[in-house]
Amino acid sequence: MGHTLVVNTDYLESQADVVERFVAAWAESIVWARNNPELAVSHLVEANPELDYDVQLTNYLATIPYETDENASTEGQLFLFPREKMESTTDLANETYDLNLNVDDIYVDKFVNALPSDILDGE
Repeated sequence: MGHTLVVNTDYLESQADVVERFVAAWAESIVWARNNPELAVSHLVEANPELDYDVQLTNYLATIPYETDENASTEGQLFLFPREKMESTTDLANETYDLNLNVDDIYVDKFVNALPSDILDGE
């Protein structure tokens, strides 16, 4: 499962500082939600009153174990995907959709690698 952010290459190159700050804030929010699931879901339902709190909480809690699944993350850390996983995903996309993508052109982990270890560890 895991998490993925997508950014335009031109924006990434011209606004790297903004992307770095966004990734840091986003990662902190993910960790906060993991550590405060009831309150996080309360905020979600408050902003989206058509959602059912109990259903959303059950769904959210069910996804948490997969965020650090050995197949989706590196060393049990949040936000770090093994390069091999990204390469195999890129290979599959190339084969399935007749593309010619290079993993280095679509996978950037320097902003995640700059996160403090407590955030990577979900603390």
